[in-house]
Amino acid sequence: MNIDFKKTKYIALALLLGFLMLVPNLITEAAPDVTVKVDGNIVSFPDQKPYIDSNDRTMVPVRAPMEAMGCTVDWNDQTRQATIKKSGNVAVFTIGSNTYTVNGQNKTMDTQAVITGERTAFPIRFAAEAMEARVEWDADTYTVNIYTQDTGVKQVTIDCYNKKPGTKIDSYSEFIIYASPTAIRFVSKDGNKYRFVCTSHEGLNTALVAPFGQKEKVEMRTDDGYCAQLTVANGLGYLTEIKPGMTINYDIYNEANTKIYEMTFQL
Repeated sequence: MNIDFKKTKYIALALLLGFLMLVPNLITEAAPDVTVKVDGNIVSFPDQKPYIDSNDRTMVPVRAPMEAMGCTVDWNDQTRQATIKKSGNVAVFTIGSNTYTVNGQNKTMDTQAVITGERTAFPIRFAAEAMEARVEWDADTYTVNIYTQDTGVKQVTIDCYNKKPGTKIDSYSEFIIYASPTAIRFVSKDGNKYRFVCTSHEGLNTALVAPFGQKEKVEMRTDDGYCAQLTVANGLGYLTEIKPGMTINYDIYNEANTKIYEMTFQL
């Protein structure tokens, strides 16, 4: 029996493509888990988890984060409305509506409150800002940071473990960060200088270096001056060896000596 292998190959390929078109979800990557923090503290969700909806809004079961902010949350099953209150501010969200009220004033959002897993889920930014909180989204870690007492200090967590050496992170207006599993580099991009203070490992604030023209090495502090670039890596004389699995924390100050970032690097 003669078999046309070339024709058989094309038929098999066509069948495979048709199968993949019927079941696209099989090749869809799972969405990363979303973390919510209130003033740096992680909010726990025992059943329904936060998620990102089709409008690219982070939807969060409302009670846990609002109560972590010091709010009260009341649910009216007849009107299908949730009322959030704090310090004289009152916000009312209605299930299935993209209109809500803050202190009696109508406002509009680009998505709507829903019930998911028997939990009322809101777009967290609108709910938190209605209570005069500041909300920031960390795209690198899929984290919603909510600040009820705005000190102006941004809290950022960067996962270096899964990044390729020298991965460029250009998410900040002040500097670019190049992240690796055992190295971190800051490069100013606004022409200003910054002071970097490691709060987790004192040995990363001091390096053994040989001054120009000398052979003998001396200890040099790296946290008491301002610079446009800073590289933290093994082989540069730091008193603490950088190892995979470490968590390194940095406070970063501008030239007015105002702290602007608290950054955590998970190696």
